[in-house]
Amino acid sequence: MKPRMLLFFLLYALMSCTHIKPSAPQLKPESLLIKLDDLSYRAEILNRMQIKNDSKMLVYALKKAYGGRKFISKDKLRKVVDKIEGFNFPGLTPNEFCDLIGKALLELPDNHIHARYEGKLCGGKDFQAHGQVGENINAGKNSPWSISEKDGIKIISIVGMPSRKSKIWNGYTEALKKLRNKNIKAYIIDLRGNDGGDDTRGHELSAYFFGQDAPSFEDKIIKSTTPETKAIRYNSKILRVYYLNKKGKSIPQYLKQDVSELKAEFEIAVKNKDHPDKIIKLNGPSYDAKKAIKKPIFILIDKACASSCESIIADFKGHPYAKLVGENSGGFVQFGNMGQLLLKKSGVIVQMASDFWQYKDRKWREFVGFTPDIKIPKGTDAYKATLKLVESSK
Repeated sequence: MKPRMLLFFLLYALMSCTHIKPSAPQLKPESLLIKLDDLSYRAEILNRMQIKNDSKMLVYALKKAYGGRKFISKDKLRKVVDKIEGFNFPGLTPNEFCDLIGKALLELPDNHIHARYEGKLCGGKDFQAHGQVGENINAGKNSPWSISEKDGIKIISIVGMPSRKSKIWNGYTEALKKLRNKNIKAYIIDLRGNDGGDDTRGHELSAYFFGQDAPSFEDKIIKSTTPETKAIRYNSKILRVYYLNKKGKSIPQYLKQDVSELKAEFEIAVKNKDHPDKIIKLNGPSYDAKKAIKKPIFILIDKACASSCESIIADFKGHPYAKLVGENSGGFVQFGNMGQLLLKKSGVIVQMASDFWQYKDRKWREFVGFTPDIKIPKGTDAYKATLKLVESSK
């Protein structure tokens, strides 16, 4: 090309730059990280580009960060992605945008995934499942757990699953050590209303009844290890720090440590070229009658027993003396270890799992939950019904 002609094209390109429509920025793992300053921004009305930017970030996370992306049908995921990519119109409030996202995510067979804005769930999602077989005997008390005894019945209540590192569990291990008593005729474990959290203390509970780790009802956990997954896991802790700061509460040392460790994991993942799934094979020991507690164990469950609460149920599936009493549990079982994605133009937060759980029997229990051995009619208190059952079995 002649020098004069080349100069002409360069000048034309330069003049044309002002007419190029802005496009959504290219995303990379660092784009997903939450900075505390990001949480202070709120647009009242979203324009077309803001909606496009946030939609693109969500699609990127679904394809790269979401731990369930390989375990649901490609058609369903594609349908949801297509719907989100179609959000290409201006003039939405963040609430309206959040509702569109929430409704799109409802099509995924995953109970945990959801969108929320300013703490409220969007798109018709409802986590406030209410059991129909009575309230947990520990509901409304300051501690998430209690262990007591009544008429020769040991009663263990766990109504929540805070971090295993929290001081709120002080005394729990010592109380579990006293579970074995020849004068105890039965045990009641009340899990009604327990919406999950950190399942560690639940596994500790089951171990005392088995006299060792519980046999594994699950086959394996498949963990996504991409830097995008590490980013949303890091975000989950940063958000906790933010909310504690907002309430004027101090940040526990264990939470500071979690933030530091997850940030380090993210940085390592960014440096690595390959990110194969981490597969944890779950091969618990077989039931050993010589070690286990051999007294009737009644586990009270309801629709509000979800996620890590259902991990406790799974532990006891291998105990021949344990029976589930109540109604089907919530069915938050195939996906775990939640991460958080902040859509930075709208302030919408999307929760998504980093892990997938597979059962040995290969049954799909999401939305279904665990079915009780002893079904209790709706409106009947499972605790009172169990007390009568124990009394009649003398």
